[in-house]
Amino acid sequence: ADEGVRLEAAAAVSRARRVDAAPALSRWLDAPSSRLRLAATRGLGVLRSATSLGALTRMLADADVGVRTEAVRAVASVGGPEGTVALLDRLSDADAGVRVETARALGALGDRRAVFTLLGALQDASVDVREGEVLGTVELARACSTVHEGAVYLHMGRQYEVRELDLDAGRALVEPFTGDWYTQPKREIDTEIERLLDRRECCGVTLSFGRVTVSEQVLAFQRKRIGTREVLDLQALDLPRTEYSTQALWYELADGPALDDVPLAALLGALHATEHAQIAVLPLLAMCDRWDIGGLSTNGHPQTGGPTIFIYDGHPGGVGITRQGYLRFEDLVRDAHALIAECPCESGCPSCVQSPKCGNLNEPLHKAAALEVLTQMLGA
Repeated sequence: ADEGVRLEAAAAVSRARRVDAAPALSRWLDAPSSRLRLAATRGLGVLRSATSLGALTRMLADADVGVRTEAVRAVASVGGPEGTVALLDRLSDADAGVRVETARALGALGDRRAVFTLLGALQDASVDVREGEVLGTVELARACSTVHEGAVYLHMGRQYEVRELDLDAGRALVEPFTGDWYTQPKREIDTEIERLLDRRECCGVTLSFGRVTVSEQVLAFQRKRIGTREVLDLQALDLPRTEYSTQALWYELADGPALDDVPLAALLGALHATEHAQIAVLPLLAMCDRWDIGGLSTNGHPQTGGPTIFIYDGHPGGVGITRQGYLRFEDLVRDAHALIAECPCESGCPSCVQSPKCGNLNEPLHKAAALEVLTQMLGA
């Protein structure tokens, strides 16, 4: 009867890849809870059972945006001509995120029958080359950070440099790029808690799950040398602030033992590095990509009144990623601790606490202090 147990059961069945469990998961597609429907949809996508395609196709019209998005991925993972036909209708979905995910899925399937429908959806395309060839799409929430003017954009293993970003037209013009540098945006990110959905004490902290508004503005970008990661320069940008509502977990560290042995000078670096490590390992628990997750760490959030770490779904509306992180927070802390403790570097590297998508350009970070925070949390 407990929803949390059923969510965990769906995840366990998916990890076991037992195709004979597909009928049981299919029954949950009619559950009143959108979280259960999403978990069942995701599980069927992992199983890739052709017999589930009809049920998954029905979920493409679910009332919940997160469920529809997950259904697009699940149908694409099963594949086949029937799946392609079903996905074509989602290119006219009311939600832009669903349309983007559908275009991405159809491109991955490579079915020639989708070409003309995709051409009809070019008003959503946000990457174009000088010759007019459409390369792909980028969610509006990510456009400023991934296809801003001067950005090096990677698509299908090839590099392109963005020459112009027109947000009103929903288009970025790019051209082939052969330089020896890459770019990383510098962003200012804020989170506002909209609604608390769940809360518990765990690992010596107050752990919460709910809905947040993420507000982001890209201020500049760095150019870095490939291989050495040498910083070549920092170039300012003038881009609007964007915001979207999504799901998030957050935890407050003020009243627990986690920060007892962390000096004040290392506090921000400790929180920041802890956030990065947990984002790095969350895909192991939630079956997602690191780029699907965002985060914010602060020594004084205005709504919590103290040191707080936020980890949020990087997709508008949320797709259940951080819900899994909330439910399996003990594993999230344990895996992040292992990631840092087992890395032989001295002060932090891309294998442990540095992030390729950090909006603060990986500053400040304090590996040793982050390890102490996680150690205290595990011992609480």
